[in-house]
Amino acid sequence: MAGADNRLGSTDGECCETKLCKDYKCSDITRWLKKPVVIEGSDGKQVARIGFTDDECCAPMYCKDFSCTSSKWKSRNVTNDDTLGSTYEQCCEKVFCGNYICTSDYDGDGNGTKWYKRIDTNAFKWQGSTDEECCHPRYCSQYTTQFPTKWKRKVQAAGTPAMQGSTDAECCDPLMCDKFCGCEKVSKKLRPDANNTQGSTTDECCEAVQA
Repeated sequence: MAGADNRLGSTDGECCETKLCKDYKCSDITRWLKKPVVIEGSDGKQVARIGFTDDECCAPMYCKDFSCTSSKWKSRNVTNDDTLGSTYEQCCEKVFCGNYICTSDYDGDGNGTKWYKRIDTNAFKWQGSTDEECCHPRYCSQYTTQFPTKWKRKVQAAGTPAMQGSTDAECCDPLMCDKFCGCEKVSKKLRPDANNTQGSTTDECCEAVQA
């Protein structure tokens, strides 16, 4: 108690003040939750909670009550887990990208048409289970067709996400011969299967006129 040098007594009641939970700070706020500092006494009146330890003043938070709802984490396979915690690091196991196959990587070599795999290093391993976490995007803006007479680049609509891809079919619209108008200029006619033939030149879309 204050003024102990001048206070007479030789018992806890005479010389000491009761420690109260309102003055105690839980040792780890990720593992312990502060209990209400006021409780109902035996006479029904509100009294201060007595104590100055985690067990007396704080309630334990168990990992078994924590949900590992993240693409980067999974629940531990532990029965009757009494581990204290309330964070992914304390309560969950990491999910690594090593076994993840990027969307459009149909042969599993890590190089898809819309995504390609992030590469781990000796010191760092990528964590996750989604394209965005485990793969790099391929954008159509970086792609150029090798057949410009048969394909034209798709038009990006304003306000829409950047188109992803690295193939003609993903990034381009087909040019069909039935839209070609130059055959008469070279004394030829449109080929009969023009609506099923890709092209935009006389060689691709025209045939000679039979005499």
